Amino acid sequence: MLRTSRLGTLLVGSRTITEDQLNRALDFQKQQDCRLGEALIELGYCSEVEITRALAEQMDLAFIDLSLTPPEPHVLRMVPRDLAVRLGIVPVRIELGRMLVAAKNPLDISIDEALRGAVRMPVAVCAAAPGQVSDTLQNYERLKWSLDTAGAVRPPSPPAAGVPLTAPPFGGGASVRAEQQILQRLQALIGDALRKGARDIYFQPLPNGLEVRGWVDGVMQPLEQMTGTDGGQMLNSLRALCGFAAGRERAASTCEIRVDGNLQQFACRSMPVIDGLVIILRARSGEGAPLRLDQLGLEPEMLRAVRAGLATRTGLVLVAGPMESGRSTTLYAMLQEVSQPSLRIVTVEGSAEARVPGALQFQFDSHRAEANRLKVEALSERPDVLLLDELEDRPMAEAACRLAMESTLVLGGVYAPHALRALARFADLGLPAYTTASALTGILAQRLVRRLCPDCSGPTLLPPDLERVLASLYGNLSTVAFRRGKGCARCHGMGTRGRIGVLEWIEVDEDLRRLLSDRAMPSAIQEHLDRRGHRSLEHDAFRKAAAGLISPEEILGLRLETARKLAETIGQPLAVDRWE
Repeated sequence: MLRTSRLGTLLVGSRTITEDQLNRALDFQKQQDCRLGEALIELGYCSEVEITRALAEQMDLAFIDLSLTPPEPHVLRMVPRDLAVRLGIVPVRIELGRMLVAAKNPLDISIDEALRGAVRMPVAVCAAAPGQVSDTLQNYERLKWSLDTAGAVRPPSPPAAGVPLTAPPFGGGASVRAEQQILQRLQALIGDALRKGARDIYFQPLPNGLEVRGWVDGVMQPLEQMTGTDGGQMLNSLRALCGFAAGRERAASTCEIRVDGNLQQFACRSMPVIDGLVIILRARSGEGAPLRLDQLGLEPEMLRAVRAGLATRTGLVLVAGPMESGRSTTLYAMLQEVSQPSLRIVTVEGSAEARVPGALQFQFDSHRAEANRLKVEALSERPDVLLLDELEDRPMAEAACRLAMESTLVLGGVYAPHALRALARFADLGLPAYTTASALTGILAQRLVRRLCPDCSGPTLLPPDLERVLASLYGNLSTVAFRRGKGCARCHGMGTRGRIGVLEWIEVDEDLRRLLSDRAMPSAIQEHLDRRGHRSLEHDAFRKAAAGLISPEEILGLRLETARKLAETIGQPLAVDRWE
């Protein structure tokens, strides 16, 4: 039976949803204590656009779908971005002498007064899906320099006083105005990428244009795609800014680009791809204080265990993880934990993460002979604490174990997806089993996963297959309230903001030392860990998902036991890391 709801009646009447779907949404609304529109979106019965259109009809308001009626760039340039963000509006077009604007809250009476004073013309406020408005505001600076509907870019406004545009000309007969415009678009695009949290920005040539993407919280995000000559001109301008000589395929340098009125330093590199040269910018944020051990996301019990392992001031502690897993950050947090002015501290790294007062810090390039020479020099110092960012060859691993068995605390990095695989990687180096067993104090394995945005995350329902798999691994889920990000202006529509570590710690006790010396099978080692109540990397991820810090999908992203069981359940192959 259809229960009454004016919004629901409109949606059923327009055949957007069925009566059965409305009744389910009303039940979900009651359970989650949310609005009906939010319930319909969360259950996947309606889009935000459909809900907003129905609400506008209910309140007799004009409605704009920004995907069908995108804003005109020259109209965006009439309203400063800061004002648009503060009001939650997007200027769309000029119609009959009025500025048409799309608003998150069209009933806000301050919009009309604020815009009239800024643009000196009447304003018509229309309802729009909040998500569409937020997405447009995120890309405001880029969109206002894109092509107008007429097919030509209008002349840009002059730059603000005290914010000069400085860059070598990119040639090709381009006018000063066109050159300035390309630079402004480049600055706006880079600024947009940095606001979204991009660590690396990729400018990749296409057969007929340019694609720009950003590496944000471990995921590649599309930022811009240009066709025609604009992409080539921007790439040429960027090449000049980076100081790359014409015709040189591989190059590296540093440069400064003015972003949002401030000079931002970038490390730049180029390399050949199919359609030309890709240029990659990495923002240099400056040297900040290293994180402390208690800031890494370790559960209290695990934090105490790691600190106990470091307190011995001897032995080998491995930090395991794949690329971009934050291993260096953790190694420096451990170093900070044990650092004292009276200790001889030595670090050997490909690129120093931070400066350590009083320490001897060796930095080597990618040349293997140079790296080995520096490592030998570092070991000859007989340090009290030694940090090696990579333990990937037998001679260095043997030397590290020898020092660890004497009187040195060795902190070493290993590329491995989890702690047991780190043991296997170390065994693969060919060291005698008793040497590894005697030297090891513990192994900390970690990954970085995306943290939910606290401003837009809300309760979510698990897909049935995933719910069954998680219940089989971790027990009854009836009291667990998983969450998922919906996307908002604060997280740039991604639903996540920043990253958090998921970690596991294996303490090498005497029983485990004996198993390692006897070259025990992996199953025997796993049984020993299970008896000790070991919490795996994946279990830590589940606990963080249950606490509402990350989405349950991040557990699958680890590609461990949950991913394997889910693949078996749905009958589809899935690559999974296992130590077998």
